[in-house]
Amino acid sequence: MYICICNSVSHHEIEDAVERGHVSSLSCLRKSLGVGTGCGICLGDARQCLFDAMTRCPQKDTAPNYGTPGEICPNTLVQPGDSS
Repeated sequence: MYICICNSVSHHEIEDAVERGHVSSLSCLRKSLGVGTGCGICLGDARQCLFDAMTRCPQKDTAPNYGTPGEICPNTLVQPGDSS
């Protein structure tokens, strides 16, 4: 199922990114896959998908956070609110 129609991101892509350790927060998800950077309607579903994937992911034993100031995403420096 597509989570973000604007950027053609499916729930499988979000789950895969979590499993590979590429995303650990909504900010990272937005920066790495572009989720929620179009119309933004998908953000609620994206949060839920991220939460579900992180709670199922064996190497992750905590629920996702949704962005902390200056957090580091793999290969990307993310500043909350940065939509560029």
